[in-house]
Amino acid sequence: ADSTERPTVSALAREFRFLFFIDDDAYVAPDTLATLVHTAMNSSATGIVSPRILDAARNDRIWFDGGYRNMFGDFLHKNLGAKVSASDHAHSGTPRAIDFASGCCMLVKREVFEGIGGFDEEFFVYSEDADFSARTRAAGLEVMLAPHAISWHHQSSDTKKNAGKEFRDYYVTRNRLLLARRTLHGVRWFVYCIYFILYHCMVPVLYHSITGKPSRVRAILSGVVDYKRGNFGRRQER
Repeated sequence: ADSTERPTVSALAREFRFLFFIDDDAYVAPDTLATLVHTAMNSSATGIVSPRILDAARNDRIWFDGGYRNMFGDFLHKNLGAKVSASDHAHSGTPRAIDFASGCCMLVKREVFEGIGGFDEEFFVYSEDADFSARTRAAGLEVMLAPHAISWHHQSSDTKKNAGKEFRDYYVTRNRLLLARRTLHGVRWFVYCIYFILYHCMVPVLYHSITGKPSRVRAILSGVVDYKRGNFGRRQER
């Protein structure tokens, strides 16, 4: 949240038509930005456009090929880790609608960003892109993937820059619950809670307990507790 606040304010002040978000651990091919702009301008119904994002450490592996929601309501990366060749990029087809774009690299129309209200600072880090995408789609606009536009991402560098894996464990756990509660209702929320407890809580807690990583267990449980208490935004150190 902090890393994008000042550049975003500056871009809005200068009245650009588009806002381009990219992590400092990502980079793009020379024609990627032009491709994203062209895709965005091709339809008035398009609000956000994402490129295909590759793993910078393994150039032939996909990190993000569009976001989707599984049957339980989890937001996931399509084709994560799948192998892809240079010819695949050239013949990857037309842009397609996706459930969410990755904030690692995405283009947003200015009027959409202002109309939707930007990123919600309650997330601080992780899931704010999925939340923004969900609000964009709820407004009747499309989130698109332009698979022939390419970006590369150095995985886990944000985790290394911060407090290690515990940093990610805490925010991902807390924000998954916050995002699901905002976008799922009734029976779907109840089903997600069961899925979350089993898959995102019990399994990793058991694994980290067995492998002797109590700090990661505490981070996950702290994320659940802070969600229940309504403690959002940047975590207050205790």
